Amino acid sequence: DFVPNSISGLTAGTYYVGVLIESENEYWVRTGPLVIIEVNDLPDINVSPTNLTINQSGSSAPPSNSGSNKPLSKDQFIQQIDKEYIVNSYTDESGKQIDVVIVPGKPPLNYDKSIIYHSAASTTLNSVPAYDWSFGCSATSAAMIAAYYDNNGYPNMYTGPTNSGVAPIDNSSWPQVVINGETRSNCPISATAKGLDGRTINGHVDDYWIKYGNTNDDPYITNGWTEHTHGDCTADFMGTNQSKYLSSDGSTTFFFHTDGSPTQITSDTQSKRDGCYGLRMFFESRGYSVNQNYNQYIFGYNGKTLGFTFENFKQEIDAGRLVLIHVQGHTMVGYGYDTNNIIYIHNTWDYNSHTMTWGGVYEQMQHYGVTIIELQPTSNNSSFVISNKGTGPLNITGITPSKSLLTISGIPNIPFNIAPGYTQIVVCNVDWSKVTATTSATIAVTSNDPDEPSVTVSVTARPNVTPKNYTVLTSSNPVTGGTTSGGGTFNENSEVTVVATPNDGWSFVNWTENNNQVSVDSLYKFTLTKDINLVANFKKNGCQPDWIPVVYTNSTTAYGKVMIEGVPAEIGDVVGAFVANECRAVGDVVVNNGDAFVTLLIQGETVETVNFKIFDSSECQELSVNYSTQTSPGGTIGNPPNYLPIYYTGSVKQTFTLNSGWNLKSLYVTPDTTTPKSIFRPIVSVLNQVKGTKGSYDPTVPDFLNTLTNIEPESGYWVKVSEDTTLNVDGTLVDCSNLSIPLKSGWNLVGYPCQKENDIKIALNSIISEIVEVKDLAKSFNPSVPDFLNTLNKLVPGSGYWMKVKNGVTLTYPTPSGLAKSNNNVVETIKYDKWKPEIYTNSMVVYTQIEINGAQVTSGLLGAFIDGECRGIGTIVNNDGSSYATIVVNGDKIGKLTFMVYDVTMEEEIVVDNQIEFTPGKTGSDIILLKGNTIEYLESLIPTTTKLYYAYPNPFNPSTEIKFDLHKASKVNLSVYNLKGELVRTITSDYFAPGSYNYRWNGNNSHNSKVSSGVYIIQFRTNEKSQSNKIILLK
Repeated sequence: DFVPNSISGLTAGTYYVGVLIESENEYWVRTGPLVIIEVNDLPDINVSPTNLTINQSGSSAPPSNSGSNKPLSKDQFIQQIDKEYIVNSYTDESGKQIDVVIVPGKPPLNYDKSIIYHSAASTTLNSVPAYDWSFGCSATSAAMIAAYYDNNGYPNMYTGPTNSGVAPIDNSSWPQVVINGETRSNCPISATAKGLDGRTINGHVDDYWIKYGNTNDDPYITNGWTEHTHGDCTADFMGTNQSKYLSSDGSTTFFFHTDGSPTQITSDTQSKRDGCYGLRMFFESRGYSVNQNYNQYIFGYNGKTLGFTFENFKQEIDAGRLVLIHVQGHTMVGYGYDTNNIIYIHNTWDYNSHTMTWGGVYEQMQHYGVTIIELQPTSNNSSFVISNKGTGPLNITGITPSKSLLTISGIPNIPFNIAPGYTQIVVCNVDWSKVTATTSATIAVTSNDPDEPSVTVSVTARPNVTPKNYTVLTSSNPVTGGTTSGGGTFNENSEVTVVATPNDGWSFVNWTENNNQVSVDSLYKFTLTKDINLVANFKKNGCQPDWIPVVYTNSTTAYGKVMIEGVPAEIGDVVGAFVANECRAVGDVVVNNGDAFVTLLIQGETVETVNFKIFDSSECQELSVNYSTQTSPGGTIGNPPNYLPIYYTGSVKQTFTLNSGWNLKSLYVTPDTTTPKSIFRPIVSVLNQVKGTKGSYDPTVPDFLNTLTNIEPESGYWVKVSEDTTLNVDGTLVDCSNLSIPLKSGWNLVGYPCQKENDIKIALNSIISEIVEVKDLAKSFNPSVPDFLNTLNKLVPGSGYWMKVKNGVTLTYPTPSGLAKSNNNVVETIKYDKWKPEIYTNSMVVYTQIEINGAQVTSGLLGAFIDGECRGIGTIVNNDGSSYATIVVNGDKIGKLTFMVYDVTMEEEIVVDNQIEFTPGKTGSDIILLKGNTIEYLESLIPTTTKLYYAYPNPFNPSTEIKFDLHKASKVNLSVYNLKGELVRTITSDYFAPGSYNYRWNGNNSHNSKVSSGVYIIQFRTNEKSQSNKIILLK
């Protein structure tokens, strides 16, 4: 569709033109000089150059002149296009990455306008509205879905006067409108407007629309009028065109899990509104309940092994539900399917039917995702579908209920035809005033079908039936192995799909309920009839024991019950039997009714002592069991219910030293019970409070008021005690390298669950580029300040840390292999017991340069104080001839911060002149210069005499400087007189402390008028002395 020298239909502006060629599954994108076209308010434009060189592009930015002639693969091409539409990616609370995708679509200049007819093999929904683009393709497509429901048993989706209050099949009933030179179709279901459909107040178009692609603030903001109340159109709820959601005119945003799992957003996030979330709110605003709604990438897109499939699409259509189809830059409505992965669509550009290949390219736009919305059936109706699977028209001659309590709606006037491949939904409405008990009826459908001219549909009406709701809970085992999605609350008998997604290096094993296997498919579908708690089990890839049993001519059958630290072993775990170091049997753990068992065939011909090991597949480690027994060759040991107790009970002790007041701590062991009540029970008599970012625990208040339910090794916790004490915690060691710790943008309270200290740059290597600041009670690390200012050189087991990051990110710790040498300066330890900082649960890091008596401090401490209370101490370090100190200043309220220096050499405290504002949690990298003086130094600056110096320059024009010294405090009068003895100007008259002072006279008198040239007298008077000097003003 590229016509050299002439392109019609563009609006005024400057455009950068790229060229795409698709040939034999290869995609080419040009680099080299960009084609820049200037569009004036003329019907046609000129393009230069007309001869283009097509090369491979590796960037979405304006490319350089260089480039090779190699084609891009389809996936590479898709990734290039992704860069344009994926405007952001972030990590959600579950640790999964989400892509934020913008859909800016509008009609292209040219597209295939041919009308498509359905084949005999197709399955399509009948009477699906087709609307022309009306202020956003996503909102227009959503309006088609709303209009479809309005015509099929869900009234009041559309409440306007057109078409007798029922949503029209197209939007030709409403006139087009011209706004800022653009002609746009109207559809009040998509976007309301004042004057449209009888509306007398501002609507969506009035408040939000300027011009396609416009990113300025919306009109209601710039004009200062009140925004209309959302209520009648899809674009209102979906955030379309609204600058407060960062949506340019025409665009809507959708959120997709990067791994291809379903994505349900339940609130505004990342300063944006998810279109699917908004569409749910639209339907709820019309009084209907939504069973489920989600966005999802399609299976295979960009190599995704999870995703929505063609089979899933067919299931939606078969269930009578339309699907939003997302192609790159555009949204359409899918309403049917055919053989060879063909789907039928309304493309928002006309009123015709079109087709595309599932997962293919439509009008040069790659198919990548879907949006699913499933409404709960209304309580007073039901429906059935008539399908024409034949080759000719199916003529429906009658649809007749057997009882008057039933009426039929949602159909054309009888008789009517259904074309081959089409379907017709028939809505059955119940007059509940006629239903006092469960009532049965029938509906007779008659047609020209020679094989079945009459079909009977059975209907049962049950009054006052409230659908039961059941809850689906999903979790991962272990939590580091992967993530789950699909849980929630659903109606009874709903079809629910849950998805298990393994993390890198892990594999999915199975779904279990109450430790019983229910599915080995990561995508598990089932009909919901009760509350259910499902666990997705994962195992590490390549994680298997290297146990190979030695074979003998006889053996002992053994039955064992398997536990790991008081918990039943899991599917995927393995048990080995050993005589000395020789493996004699290997068996897989099986789970039944929540308990774990193993059957072993222990090789050996004589009675021997056998020991056991458990291979924990979730942690990829061997566990030695402190239990042994005797074999019985040819016999059985551990006969049920007297199973062999193959239990691993190993644990370690972590010791906390807690100082009176607040302490910042974390666990590197996992105790059997992780509640704060259990962990801190040994010190409850001195425990004041424990708190983290998820809640708090106070042993003196009722349990229902405590919001901190578990102590997790990933998190740091503030622990306040009334006196110094020690706490011991028994548990199993945490494998810190297997933890993935999600951090949100901003401050996070993080634990260090490794058992060895580690250099901070090595420990935080996985997030080093995202770090703003890390701090504990007294030390800090900031990658943007010079290294010598960083006082936190290593992370220590058992400590907690405040970590501030730029964006949401996942922290993974490496296994410490011994503390590496840090690049930071080694700071001497200086003890000064007079200053003891008060610890609070918030703080601010201050970076300072220090000058005392105008010089550096050789050795010492810098103390920070608020209202006389010490809030932090930093050791002074010297770098390149200057003195510096970094202080973590504690506090939870804004205040004035003062400083003192303790000089080790002079053994003296020195007050610093500066004061700064203290703001808890504030970060920055500015270095504040602090200056102070010792008393001896100040005394050395006091003049030994009182005198007036000669003015300089003299003669002068236009001003001269006058200096005087005071040996002791005195009142001083410094004035200018003329030769007549008349006062010209008093320069100063005040009390002064001892010191040297300078003033400047600019030749003005007391009225600020310039005096004439001549000789003047400077008179200097104190309590004890008077002195005069002459000065000459020349002009």
